[in-house]
Amino acid sequence: MGLQANVIINGYSLLLLIAMYIHSKKNSDEKSELNRIFLMMIRILFVLLFFDVMSRCDGYILSFFPLFNQIGNFMVFVMNPILPLFWFYYVYTYIWEENANRQKIFINGGLIVGINTLLVIISQYTGWYYYIDSKNIYYRGSLFIIPNLLAMGILVFTIFYIMYHRQRIEHKHYYTMLFFIFPPLIGLLLQGFIYGFSFILNSVTLSVLMILLNIQNRSLYIDHLTGAFNRKKMEVVLLEKIKKSTHKHSFSMMMIDVNDFKVINDTFGHKEGDEALIRIAKLIELAIGKEDILIRYGGDEFCVILKTDIELEIKKILRHIHLLVEKENQSLKYPYKIYLSIGYGIYNIDSKLSSDAFVHEIDQHMYKEKQRMKSS
Repeated sequence: MGLQANVIINGYSLLLLIAMYIHSKKNSDEKSELNRIFLMMIRILFVLLFFDVMSRCDGYILSFFPLFNQIGNFMVFVMNPILPLFWFYYVYTYIWEENANRQKIFINGGLIVGINTLLVIISQYTGWYYYIDSKNIYYRGSLFIIPNLLAMGILVFTIFYIMYHRQRIEHKHYYTMLFFIFPPLIGLLLQGFIYGFSFILNSVTLSVLMILLNIQNRSLYIDHLTGAFNRKKMEVVLLEKIKKSTHKHSFSMMMIDVNDFKVINDTFGHKEGDEALIRIAKLIELAIGKEDILIRYGGDEFCVILKTDIELEIKKILRHIHLLVEKENQSLKYPYKIYLSIGYGIYNIDSKLSSDAFVHEIDQHMYKEKQRMKSS
């Protein structure tokens, strides 16, 4: 593929990446590790596309072209496993969130990148991966397939990892993650068998776009562990609810705390603690209405923004939650029991409380209920 054609194709991919980066930077949660990894993937892909253009300067012997050709090919081969490793890191973080063992990932990933870099350096003298002659012509080496197999191996391993932990992945996101490999896989196979064909990085750009549309945008407001909405969504909904409240119709809210949740984590492990949170979220969802909004407030706390402003209906929902939890405890499926402290309140438009003040008020009601349960 000629330099001019490569510049045009990669240029379109670079423009798409810039648009994705600006969108993600503007709308994502800066504190989210998952979003930081996604932005890093875009940056790495951007750099790779730039070096890929430089690596297409073979055949041009004037001026700076030979130097660009050397630098471009060297960096493309060195960075070859980095993007697949970050994709695995993205999946790993999505699945395990707070419990992710990042140190282990960094050590193993660094080892892979280090070994690959050493082989690329050695290849400059042996021509194992590639070599460039005195006329600035690029040739594949006898072991050219090794870097491709390394990248493909990481992607395939990630697929099996996704399948193995399927239950921890939201259904809508599961198939998007599985499909991530197919565009780059097709590009990788074509690049391996058709000399001069370079669409793999452009294919990866499509995969990253797919992740942005199907996971990142939706993930802005989703708690990945429980599938409930997150705190950011709560802030948006509360502001909207308060704005629309009138004397004729308002809304209400519940704060729910899992009593002695630390004991479950300490005694049975964080994995069992995560499973408990997932079950609790499902039980609460069964008790509330379709127009009510379940939110994981943080740690072992949930909140529910209810459409109703009638206290009898709120108490009915509260009793239903306790009833479902009691049935779960009586099933004896698990070596521990779950108990919830629930506080609630109805928004009073005359109070003119801000969303933060209203949340604090409900939180105090929940705390009083927690103290009452402890003393009884």
